[in-house]
Amino acid sequence: MWENRSRMLFASAFVLALIVWVQMGLYAAHVLFGWSLRFNVFEICSSLLQALGFDSVTPLLSVLVAYTFGLSLWIWAKQVCLSRRAYRKLLASRHERSTQELNARFSADKPDLLVVMCAEPIALTLGLFRPKIILSTGLLKLLDRDELEAVVYHEQYHRNHRDPLKTFLLHLACSVMRYIPILRWCYHHYKIAREILADREAMAVMGSPASLGSALLKLMKKRERTASMDFAYVSFADTSINYRIRQILDPQGEPSLGLPVKLAIVSLPVVVFLSGLFFLSLL
Repeated sequence: MWENRSRMLFASAFVLALIVWVQMGLYAAHVLFGWSLRFNVFEICSSLLQALGFDSVTPLLSVLVAYTFGLSLWIWAKQVCLSRRAYRKLLASRHERSTQELNARFSADKPDLLVVMCAEPIALTLGLFRPKIILSTGLLKLLDRDELEAVVYHEQYHRNHRDPLKTFLLHLACSVMRYIPILRWCYHHYKIAREILADREAMAVMGSPASLGSALLKLMKKRERTASMDFAYVSFADTSINYRIRQILDPQGEPSLGLPVKLAIVSLPVVVFLSGLFFLSLL
């Protein structure tokens, strides 16, 4: 259920955003290079507005396209730079002995687990294209052997499924397309679904929810003192705590995320308007 829900949330949000991005790209190509585009929604918007006498609105459409593309490129470039800079700093504080020991224990075939010297308990998966698991020496001191093992299996799920990249793509979409508010709802609940799936993977490997639950409770006590970070990552104890605790207590339960009726009502006119104009171009 959660796997299907996760796929549905990502696919619906990303496809919707991709359609808007592609249409804007085609419109930009038409404006800048004079390409003849028969089925472009934004070109039709511009033509209809001009036909209705709203000449002053047409430049606003171009501004919207320029704003969306410019902000998308800025957020993407900033994220890549921040991720690289963060990884270099973390690599500089590498705890060699613990890194080697944990890689030999958990990732002998693919050593992508890094232990850094930091008093704060940190457990996260960092990296858009080659994700790495980052643990701190503070975490190793806080957790016992079984709790640490559960946390590593949780983070390995994120790493194996490239969750930092997928989560960032939805974050990018909802950040630059605020006029489609349902994207933010999809982004938020996608993160919940991924955390629950990672928890389930850890519980399945461990054979019990006990170690995962105790690790989560210990990290919750430290969470308020942990600084937030600007780069893309997925962290063990940052997201959907209430849902995850319920899942640990009742692994067979399937709590409903609820339908975003209000957001759908707000988003629907935008989607229907663009879809209607696209349909008109086929006539």
